[in-house]
Amino acid sequence: NLEEHGGVLYLTDRHLRFTSHPFNYGTTDWVAALSDITAVEPTRTVGGLVPNGIRLDVAEGDEKLVTTWERDEWCEAIQERLSA
Repeated sequence: NLEEHGGVLYLTDRHLRFTSHPFNYGTTDWVAALSDITAVEPTRTVGGLVPNGIRLDVAEGDEKLVTTWERDEWCEAIQERLSA
């Protein structure tokens, strides 16, 4: 999820992209160049109870919260791409 919209997260060698499902109320498509991502941090959602969040700091002070049950795997994959 991104901003309470369900969808799919994609990681390429250049971008991190979120595309919402077509049946959401409203759509949210978001993309960030990996070079613009300054921090990736696992976090908890729902008042700090659920370990399913990823906080992304993006260039120019933008912050995104992605929720996924594969939080640790996604954090590791994004960090690996940032280090490459």
